[in-house]
Amino acid sequence: MWPFLFPGCPEETNANRAEGEDLPPVSNITSQLEECDFGIVGSGEETEYTLERFDATSHAVTHKTSLGGNGPLFSLPLRPEFPPAIALRHDVDACLWLQQPGDEWSLRHEGTLHAFGYVQASKQQRKFLSCSPDLSYALICEAERHIFIYKASYGAEGLRHRNGSQVSIGQQKLVSLEGSGEIIGLCAENDCAILLTESHVLVLQ
Repeated sequence: MWPFLFPGCPEETNANRAEGEDLPPVSNITSQLEECDFGIVGSGEETEYTLERFDATSHAVTHKTSLGGNGPLFSLPLRPEFPPAIALRHDVDACLWLQQPGDEWSLRHEGTLHAFGYVQASKQQRKFLSCSPDLSYALICEAERHIFIYKASYGAEGLRHRNGSQVSIGQQKLVSLEGSGEIIGLCAENDCAILLTESHVLVLQ
C-alpha cells in the first residue's frame, strides 16, 4: 500500500487529527439500493449485458460496449427511416438513445424519462414498457388487467423549493381492465395509447 499519493504528502490522511477523536461514520451506499435494482430477483447470479453492432455482410461484431447489470428497458421507433431508439436505465432515469447514420457507429441522446428507471423496477409483473414519441408519458403494462401511465413532468403550480426554484413532480395513473383477457400488444402515440388484448383493441386517451 502506498503511504502517500504525491511526494511530500503526509503519510496518513488523519495526521492532523487529534488521537482518539471520533471519525464520522462511513455512509453505506448499498443501503440506498433495493432488491429490484439488481435485475431479475431471485436469479442467484449476476447478468452482464452488452450492446453490439454486427456487420450485415460479414456477420462480424464491429462495435461492442458493456451495459453492466442493467439490460435495455425497451425500444421504440422515434423517427422515420431510423432504427428504433433504445431505452437504457441510468441511475433512476431511463435515457433514450438513437443510432445515427454512417459507418462510424454513434448513439445520440434523444431524451430522458425522469425517474422511470426506478418506477419500472418496482413493477415486478410488467410485460410491456413503452413511451410516446414526444416522451410526454410512459406506459407499463402487466400481462393482464393493469396499465400504469407515468408522466414525469406533471404541473406543480404553487410548489417551490425554499430557495425559490420551481418543483417538478411526476404523476402515475392506473388503468384497470376487466374482462379483456391477456394484453398481447402495445403502441404508444403522442395523443393516445393502443392496446391489443385477446378480445379487444382498446384506445386510451
